[in-house]
Amino acid sequence: MNVNTTQLAKILGITRQYVNQLVAKEGFPKSARGKYELEKAVKWYIGFIKNETENKFKEKLQRYENDDSQQRLNHYRADGALLDLLERQNKLVPNDEVLETWKNEITILKQKLYSIPSKVSHKCLSAQSKNEINEILNQSLNEALESYANGSINIPSADTTGNNSKKLVPVGKRIENIHQTKTKTKRK
Repeated sequence: MNVNTTQLAKILGITRQYVNQLVAKEGFPKSARGKYELEKAVKWYIGFIKNETENKFKEKLQRYENDDSQQRLNHYRADGALLDLLERQNKLVPNDEVLETWKNEITILKQKLYSIPSKVSHKCLSAQSKNEINEILNQSLNEALESYANGSINIPSADTTGNNSKKLVPVGKRIENIHQTKTKTKRK
């Protein structure tokens, strides 16, 4: 499925300008000018972030290896204190929460896409040509992706105050939930 720069930026949670910077990097998958194959672009971006993180970690590790043992111990203690602080400030996101959030995102998008046939089948039956059917389907897919990317789909979420009552949260809050630790989001 192809998306434009704005759609890709919203899906990845980054700016259009950053998408344009990524496009200039070697290996970024493009299908046409300003159009990107969504699955390949997301996979490439995940690999890019992973490589950037590994490179930063390797650089830091090399700096530590050049230090004496007391300096290394001080660095490790400082890193531990920083991790504790970030966790208390809800700025660290555990892997299992990220994975659960992504699974929920896929489920939401899947449900939106699976609802399309029942919404457009009557239109397709009255269509006069194959091209008209393609146009109906493409329009419905674009509407579903736009509503998802713009945050106009509401999803149930557990209340973060601890009483576990369900409330509706705009999808735009999804990105904030990814960045917050201990935000327990339950989606159907």
